Amino acid sequence: MQTFSSNVGKITDRVGDIEKSLDFINSQFEGNRSDLSEMKSEVTAIRSENNKVAENMQKVQNNLDELQEKHLDLQIRSMRENLVFTGIPMTTENEESDTTEGILKLFMKEDMKMETEIDFHRAHRFGQLNERKNRDGTTFKTKPIVCRFKSFKDREIVRKSATNLKGTTFGVSEQFPKEINERRKLLWPYYKEARKQNKKALIKRDRLFIDGKEIKPLPSDIAENTTRREENTTRREFQSQGARPKTRRRNRRDDITSDETASNGR
Repeated sequence: MQTFSSNVGKITDRVGDIEKSLDFINSQFEGNRSDLSEMKSEVTAIRSENNKVAENMQKVQNNLDELQEKHLDLQIRSMRENLVFTGIPMTTENEESDTTEGILKLFMKEDMKMETEIDFHRAHRFGQLNERKNRDGTTFKTKPIVCRFKSFKDREIVRKSATNLKGTTFGVSEQFPKEINERRKLLWPYYKEARKQNKKALIKRDRLFIDGKEIKPLPSDIAENTTRREENTTRREFQSQGARPKTRRRNRRDDITSDETASNGR
């Protein structure tokens, strides 16, 4: 009986210890549950703040895009009376503006077959120096010439006379900011294909219209990574709109200049 009583006492002590342990575990659990609840609330608050930040960032990006377009529009307006002439040989690599202006006046008279001399404010060389070949095999160096005319009307008279340059290596085109030129490059394959299909095509600034309907090509990065199935679908869509490019390769600058020259008088 004494042994039995001793064992009962030990069991009672162990049960007491277990109860204490369970009480400790319960208190820890309740504490953890409280901490977890607080963490969930904090995460919810952080997500809400992140959503607000994302919305504000989107608004900022939209404002930046709008400002960029306004800036481009101002640049285009400032270039409204300008034309760019390409392929005209240089006298020297450091050709003076006065010499360039004289060369341009002679070019408009002899090569563009203009009977009336159109005066302009100024003309100068710009851009990258290029080396080209004459038909007899000799080479010459050239840089584009940008010319600012006294009025938009005078500029249009010269631009329309560019039809007389068809079949030559010379080019005449409107001047646009770099961003607009990049957008126009994406439109040229569709413009060329539309012309081959005898469609009425017009590129106005950075927008393409075919038979009066605006055509928007895929961005170049998407076009390069599209699957064959998506590519065929895209081609069918553009064909139904009136034009599609036979290839999606990047055009060379000379090809673009030649196309601009041929289309300027249309």
